[in-house]
Amino acid sequence: MAPNVQQKVQTVFNGIINCGGTDTTCLNSLSLDQILSAQDQIYNTAYTDIDPSTTTSVPIRVVRDGSFITSPLDSTAPFPSQSKPLLISNVQNEAGYAIYNTFSSSLPQNALSYIVNLTFGSPRTDQIMSSAFYVPPVGTAATADAREQLQQMGTDYIWKCSSWTFARNWVQHGGRAYVGMYVVGATYPGNEAVPYCTSNGVVCHQDDIEIVVSSTSLFRIFGLAFNVEFLFSSARFPIRPPLNPSSLPRCKRATRPS
Repeated sequence: MAPNVQQKVQTVFNGIINCGGTDTTCLNSLSLDQILSAQDQIYNTAYTDIDPSTTTSVPIRVVRDGSFITSPLDSTAPFPSQSKPLLISNVQNEAGYAIYNTFSSSLPQNALSYIVNLTFGSPRTDQIMSSAFYVPPVGTAATADAREQLQQMGTDYIWKCSSWTFARNWVQHGGRAYVGMYVVGATYPGNEAVPYCTSNGVVCHQDDIEIVVSSTSLFRIFGLAFNVEFLFSSARFPIRPPLNPSSLPRCKRATRPS
C-alpha cells in the first residue's frame, strides 16, 4: 500500500472517530469500543470505498513511508544492516482454513491449474504446475483432492517462503533469527467450523495462539533472557535456536528446517 493510500485511510479513520490526527486530547479520550468500531468500519469498507490496494484482508497495516520505515525489508531492494534478534514462526497448515472453507467439497485434479492461474497468472502457473512440488501422491492422480495441494501452496507462498526468506536476509545482514514451525496446535475458535482443521495432525492458522497464551510466563522469560523481538501473524512461542542462514532451505515448497 502506497503512502498516499495510507493517508486516505487515515483521513477516513480520523473522520469516523471525529479527532484530528494531532489532537492528542481527543485521541486520548476515545474509548476502546470507539477505536475498535472505527477499525471495523475501515476493515469492512476500505477495499470498496477508499482504494482497492488496501485489500480485503489487511487494510490497516505498516506502510513504507520513507521516513519511519525506509526499506521494504524484502528481496526487492538492498537489505539494511541489522543487529536485533527476531523470532519468526508459522504453523504447518496456515492456509488450511482458507482453502477448505472456500472449497467445502473435494476438488478434482483437473481444476487445480485453473484455480492456480486465478492467483498466479502466466507464466508462473505453468512453472508451478510443471514442478514436482505440488503433485498428488503416486498412484492417486485421478482421485486425489486438489485442496491439499492448494493449502500447501498457500501456506508456502503467503507464510513460509516469505518468513524464511526474510529470516535469511535478516541473518545475512547482521541479525539473528529464531525460526520455527508448529506441528502441534490447539484448535482456535472458528477453525472448528472447517472439518479439515480438526483433522488429526493438522495445525491451521492461529492454532498456536491458545498454546502461547497459556504459556505467557515462558514467553516472557524467553524475551527477557535473550532480548528477542517477536514477529508474528498470530502469536508466537520460541521453539528454535538461532539459525545459520544456510540452514534454511531455499523456498519453493518449504520444508521444516532440520
